[in-house]
Amino acid sequence: MNVMQFANQILAESMRAACIATNPHVEGPYYRPGAPSLTDIFPSGSTGKPLYFSGLVVDEECNPIPGCAIEIWQADDSGHYDNDDPDHPPDPDFFRCRCRMATDSSGAFIVRTVLPGNYAVDPAGDWIRVKHLHFKLYAPGKSFLTTEIALLPDQYAERDPLFDSALATEIAPIEEPSGSAWRALFRFTLFKPFKTQYARSIFSGSQFKGGTDE
Repeated sequence: MNVMQFANQILAESMRAACIATNPHVEGPYYRPGAPSLTDIFPSGSTGKPLYFSGLVVDEECNPIPGCAIEIWQADDSGHYDNDDPDHPPDPDFFRCRCRMATDSSGAFIVRTVLPGNYAVDPAGDWIRVKHLHFKLYAPGKSFLTTEIALLPDQYAERDPLFDSALATEIAPIEEPSGSAWRALFRFTLFKPFKTQYARSIFSGSQFKGGTDE
């Protein structure tokens, strides 16, 4: 069974579970708009193991949401973001471990990336972030969602004050032609907003009927 077949099987099984709104999470200091449209963001020169992250986006009735716009960003396998050095900011058109994409007709998506590394938040190294990926999800008529998904197991999870067990998934080893890799799966549930407003589309700059809970 290949990565896509396994992901489709697990995501199909998840449709039978109750669809509870996915918790929001902090955007963090390293978000950048304008990432390219890609499905493979494995960083050049990396020696880390690839990660295949598969997701399914559904509504409160567990119906898949096709065409949901998604932004993804993360640290690389060394625990660095492309913009975490204020003395050496990246060029405006340089993006590393970032992308945007949209769900397919079944509400699913998959991205090939690298398993992110842990990194220290404070200079003393007392606070280490759990391995995680950041997401923004935009869909017409649904609440805009910014969140992050932690990748377990991780020795720093319980000591990270930003860790939310409801926003976590287990990684598992798989094989790909070039060697060993990891896979992860998560279902995102978007609800209708309490107040509807116009939100900016990340793909074309046009506006669609989305919103936020206010």
